[in-house]
Amino acid sequence: MSRPRSDTRERIQEVARELFLRRGVQRTSLQDIANELGITKPALYYHFPSREDLVRSILVPLIDEGERFVAEHEGRRHNDVRELLEGYFDFHYRHRRDLVLLLTELSTLIDLDLIDTVLAWRERLARLVFGKKPTLAQ
Repeated sequence: MSRPRSDTRERIQEVARELFLRRGVQRTSLQDIANELGITKPALYYHFPSREDLVRSILVPLIDEGERFVAEHEGRRHNDVRELLEGYFDFHYRHRRDLVLLLTELSTLIDLDLIDTVLAWRERLARLVFGKKPTLAQ
């Protein structure tokens, strides 16, 4: 009996994450991922037509969650900075593996046109913590 499509996609993403972290995105081919999974490359293409699509499937949900986190706090009348930072650190802890991938693969973020989104939400978060005109004393 074959696995449901979503289970296979998740397994591919998990193996890809490990290989991307170990070797880097640019040095990991779809064939490497297929070999690690014990499946054929065409079977992998069925789920992800390209390495870029696979990388996006891992990083975009993380980026989207970061966006939602910042937007939620921007929508509040008043932010408790401690609560904001605790939430931010919880987010980082939950996604630590993917964040390592995100931070070590900046060129991939540029190639996938995701870098501007990441930098924008980080800038917006800094504004929430420090205000619009931060001082050195902060």
